[in-house]
Amino acid sequence: MANRPKVVSLGWHRLRANVARLMDWLLVAANCGWLGSKPSKERLRGKRKFKSRGEDKAAWLAEQRVKWGLAQPYGRAAKLLGLGSEKPPSEKPPPKTAAAAAPA
Repeated sequence: MANRPKVVSLGWHRLRANVARLMDWLLVAANCGWLGSKPSKERLRGKRKFKSRGEDKAAWLAEQRVKWGLAQPYGRAAKLLGLGSEKPPSEKPPPKTAAAAAPA
């Protein structure tokens, strides 16, 4: 209890908050390998401990845009240029299937 402050003032709270922020940055730097430690064989080869999912998510989103028909241009300018229709794919009626087209 000898290290406990006698008066808990605003300055003490600011000091504790700044130390906590410093500890967060040190943890991030340690996890990323920025602290000047000896580089591991994996880091020298370019392998990371964790993989960024950003590239995977961007590829998935591009596939979904093609699947949903959003990768094609639409709007007034696209219609004037002959690149697509004026209505967005979300407003187009769903395609007719063979079962729906056949008379009952």
